[in-house]
Amino acid sequence: MEARQLCYFLIACQQPNHATAAKELGIAPSTLSTSLNLLEEELAIKLFHRTQQGFHPTKEARWLYSNAEIILRAIESAQSYIPNYKDAPLNEITITSSLKFFLGRLSKALSAAIGEVQSQYMDVLFSVNFQFGLQSALGLRTLQTNASETDQTIHIEYKSPDLEDGYEELPIFEDQWVVVSNEMLCAPTGQEFSILSIDNMRALDLTLPRLPDNLMADALNYCKENGLGVPSNSEEDIGSLPRLCQSVEAFAFLIPASTLSSRLGQRKLYRYELETPLISQLMARIASDHPAAKSLVKAFSSRILNMEESHVFNPLISLRQIHYFTYVYEARNISLAAKRLRVAQPALSSQIKKLETNLGVQLFSRQRGGLDITPEGHIFASYVNVINEARERIRRDVVAISAQRQSRLRIGMIPIIDNDSPIVRAMAKTLCKWKSMYPNVNVQVLEGPNDLLQDWILDGTVHLALVETAPVQGGRIKLNGAEELGLVSHPEYQGVTGDHIPASALAGVKLVLPTPVFGIRRIIDGDLASAVNLDIAMEVNSLATVIGLVRTSEYATILPLAAVERYVEQGILKFTPISGMSIFRNTYMTYSNERELTVMERDFISILRDKLDISAA
Repeated sequence: MEARQLCYFLIACQQPNHATAAKELGIAPSTLSTSLNLLEEELAIKLFHRTQQGFHPTKEARWLYSNAEIILRAIESAQSYIPNYKDAPLNEITITSSLKFFLGRLSKALSAAIGEVQSQYMDVLFSVNFQFGLQSALGLRTLQTNASETDQTIHIEYKSPDLEDGYEELPIFEDQWVVVSNEMLCAPTGQEFSILSIDNMRALDLTLPRLPDNLMADALNYCKENGLGVPSNSEEDIGSLPRLCQSVEAFAFLIPASTLSSRLGQRKLYRYELETPLISQLMARIASDHPAAKSLVKAFSSRILNMEESHVFNPLISLRQIHYFTYVYEARNISLAAKRLRVAQPALSSQIKKLETNLGVQLFSRQRGGLDITPEGHIFASYVNVINEARERIRRDVVAISAQRQSRLRIGMIPIIDNDSPIVRAMAKTLCKWKSMYPNVNVQVLEGPNDLLQDWILDGTVHLALVETAPVQGGRIKLNGAEELGLVSHPEYQGVTGDHIPASALAGVKLVLPTPVFGIRRIIDGDLASAVNLDIAMEVNSLATVIGLVRTSEYATILPLAAVERYVEQGILKFTPISGMSIFRNTYMTYSNERELTVMERDFISILRDKLDISAA
C-alpha cells in the first residue's frame, strides 16, 4: 500500500467510472485499474463492485476511505509545513461529527475546504473523525476519538434544540431534503428537478436510511405534520445508493440533498424536490481559538454551495520512506535500523536521502557516533505518528475484516523429499496456527521447482513462494540459516571413505541431479562445477525418484542434510560433507515487489520464521 495508490483510490471512490477518475488524475485508465487491483490483492478485500453501469465502492472501501484520507492529509500538511518550519509549534484541530455520510457533497466539500485552509495555515493539521456507521457492519470496533470539546475541536452537527450552551456556533448550510428513487414517480416538469407534492408523497412507501438522530427526528416530525405516516427504516446507508440502483425492487429514500454526490449522475436515479420543503440546519460548534478553525467553517460553507469538486492529493513522499524514517528515528543509527528492517544499509540511506530531498529539509544530522535529529525531523515525527496510527488501524481492521470475508492465500514451495524434515514440520505448524487466526480464508499450497515458482509469483498464481535461491526479481525474506550441502549415497557406496569426501573426488561419482530449474542445481553448478568436472549421469526433476535411485543403485546426489536427515538417522542413506569447500543452500520466502505484503501474508511469514527457529532448536 503506497501513498500514490491511496490517492488514486480516493478519486476512484468519488467518480462513477475508471475513465472519469483517470481523467481527473491525469493518468491512463489502465494505470488506475492496475493500482486498484493491486490494492485489493494486498488487502485481500473487495473494494469495488463492478457493473455495466460503472463501479461503486463496497462497505470495505468506505471504511478504508476515511483512514486513507487521514494518511494523505498528514502527508500533504507535512509537505507544506516542514520546508517552512520556523520554530512554530504544530497545531492539531480535530473535526468530529456523528454524520455517517460518505462521498456526498458534505464529505467532498469538507475535504476541499481543509486543503484550502491548510495552504493558508501551514502550522495546522486537521484530522477528521466522521462516524460512517460502518464499524458494526464490518465487525470492527467503533472508532473513538481522544479529543474532547475542551480541546482544539470543531464539531459538525445538525442543529438540535438541546445543544449545550457555552460553545460558539456558526451556521454552515441549510440542507434541503429530497426524495430519491429508482423509479419515475411523477411526470417531468421541464425543470432541473421534478417536484413532489404532499399528495404525491402520500402515495409513496418512503424509507429513511441510517441517519443521525437529529435528522431522523426532523424527518419524522415532517411526516407527522404533513400526514405522511411513519416512513420505514433501512439498515442501508447513503453510500449504498449506487448498489441499490441495481435493485429490481422500487425504493424511495427521503434524504438530505447534501448526502448525494455527482458520482450518482450516471446512475438510473430520479431526484425530486419537495413542494413543502423540509430543511435541516447544519451547524459548527467551535472549541478552538486558532483562526484556522473559523476559516475552515467559512470555506466549508462556501464550497458546499458551489459546484462539487474533488480534492486531489499529490503525495511526494512514499509510505515506504515513512516506514524507514520510523526505524531510523527510533534507532538513531542507520546500520541498526537497516538490520531491524532487514534491508541493505545503502538502500535505507538512499530512501532517507530521497525523503529529505522531497521535503526540502535535513531530518537527520550525521555524526560520527550516530545520528542527531534536527528540529524538522522532530516535527516530521509528529506527522509520522498520525500516519502510523492510521496504518495500524488499517492493519488491525484488515485482520478483522478478513476473518469475516471468505478469501484465499496461495503458497508455492519447492518439493521436499522427507515429510518429517524441519521445514515440513515448520510449515505444517505454521499452517495450523495461521488457519486458527484466519479460519475463513481458503489456503492452497502448490509445489513446483524454483523457476516455476518465480513465474507463479510474477503472474500472480501464488502470493508467496518458498524457494532455495535468492530471486532475481521480486521481494524476498530470508527464512533460516544456510544449510551445508553434501554427498548423499547408499551406506555401502564404495566411492566414499571417511567422514568427508574431497571436492576433487566427486569427479568419479555418478551423480543424479535435478535440472537447472531447481535452485539447488544452480547452486551446484555455480559452486562445484567450476572447481571439479562433475559426472552427471542423469537429470531427474522428481526428487523422490532421485532418492529412490540413490537408495537402490550406485548413483549418488548432492543435497542438504536436513532434506534426508531421517533417512540418515535410520541408516538408509549416508550423508558425507564435501571437504575443501563449502556450498550452502538458503531458503527464502519470495513475493511480488510490485506491492506490499498483506497483513495475512506478513503473519504467515512471521509464524513460519518462528517455527523454523523452534525446529532448529
